[in-house]
Amino acid sequence: KRGPGIVTGTAIGTMDGRRPMLRTGAVPGDVVAVTGPLGGPAAALEAIDLGIEAEEARSTLYTPIPRVSEGMSLAESGAVSSCMDLSDGLGTALNTLCKASGVGMDVELDFIPREEYVEDIAKMSEKPVKELLLDCGGEYELLFTADRERLGKIYEAEVPFHIIGVVTEGDSPELLENGERSAISNGRY
Repeated sequence: KRGPGIVTGTAIGTMDGRRPMLRTGAVPGDVVAVTGPLGGPAAALEAIDLGIEAEEARSTLYTPIPRVSEGMSLAESGAVSSCMDLSDGLGTALNTLCKASGVGMDVELDFIPREEYVEDIAKMSEKPVKELLLDCGGEYELLFTADRERLGKIYEAEVPFHIIGVVTEGDSPELLENGERSAISNGRY
């Protein structure tokens, strides 16, 4: 029996003289930031499993909004040292940037912005909020690092962002939660 088909695509183009943002380049002391609230797609999947309507959560899963203009503005600001999207989840992206740049990161759980409904759905599903924020893909926000001395350039570019941590010496990301430190693993996308 044949299963469902799979469609993949590749985009090829030019940068027209612009420089791409790479996953390499983060250095200790840089801030770690995201462009918007997280947890929507994970909350939507939990809502579906629980049979809850949660239309707002489902819309983040079914109609994601890629942060293309934000990415272009971040690149043009010249302040970003590394960047990638969160389509595979925040946990995976943090690990990827750490590995690519040869650094560690300290991320504060309380600093990670989240959609309003994430905590309610986490309670209903009896899952920790951090699992919905870190472990699931389908996010289309951007994760980036930037020299704290150049953050003014990002503010000038009017890109919304939330600082969630700092780049450290080391080789992997760690979560800071209620004074406790734990490893951040790759997500389960």
